[in-house]
Amino acid sequence: MAKLNSMFTQAKDRITSSYGSTAGNFYEELGNPKFRQDAKKSLSSAIDRRVDEMGKMFSMSAYA
Repeated sequence: MAKLNSMFTQAKDRITSSYGSTAGNFYEELGNPKFRQDAKKSLSSAIDRRVDEMGKMFSMSAYA
């Protein structure tokens, strides 16, 4: 399980960094300072929320 968690964390870091760089650069050039960091945090939080939702869904279905 530790290996899967590590792989997930690495993938999430790559996705949020890529999004932060791509979308962040675009919006910062349009005059929205600090968008890059905010975008990375927002996407990371969204991923974490979805993982929590899926975990709850699977744990509930185990008891059905």
